[in-house]
Amino acid sequence: MKIRTFILGVALATLAQVSFGQITGTPHDMSSHLWNTGTTNKLCGTCHTPHNSMTISQAPLWSHDTTTSSYTMYTSAVSSTFNATPGTRPDGNSKLCLSCHDGTVALNDFIGAQAPVSGTLGTEYPGTTTLIGTNLSNDHPISFTYDATLATTDGGLYNPVTTLSGLSSGGHIDDDMLYNHKMQCASCHNPHNNTYTKFQRMSNNASQLCLKCHNK
Repeated sequence: MKIRTFILGVALATLAQVSFGQITGTPHDMSSHLWNTGTTNKLCGTCHTPHNSMTISQAPLWSHDTTTSSYTMYTSAVSSTFNATPGTRPDGNSKLCLSCHDGTVALNDFIGAQAPVSGTLGTEYPGTTTLIGTNLSNDHPISFTYDATLATTDGGLYNPVTTLSGLSSGGHIDDDMLYNHKMQCASCHNPHNNTYTKFQRMSNNASQLCLKCHNK
């Protein structure tokens, strides 16, 4: 059992560092924090666990408590600038990101193999520079369907089904940047790769990340 756990832990670390980028040394590397020194899977264990994980399709082996907060979603003062139908709350991987970044769930609220035996909740929360909070009205809208119909209605968006993303060979926006055809936090940010700072999926010099979707 110990050997299997070790092998799976190595596999998770390899997946995180090779397939998706380098976590070591980024703000998502929390292995050196004192609150994390009691766990054995320090690098990946903040978010993933080899055993007794939550079943979440967009997050393999998820080990972190998820937020149950209510949110104020994005709204536009000018109705014509946002033609999507916003959800009442974040879903998909956005909900997972906010389980740390909304400040209502502690960074060390673990479940599964990473959870403390006592079952006590964590006490560490994100700092002010990484705290988004639950008021998302002034942040880029998330958890809404971005499809060809929206692109046509809006007039300032590219068709995500036919527009190349630039992130993979022949991949379109819908393939590489949307999740179940929805705009989510991970559409712009890759939590496993900080090559372009702020975990952006690509450089945003000259607004090139924004201009992947926005036809301006």
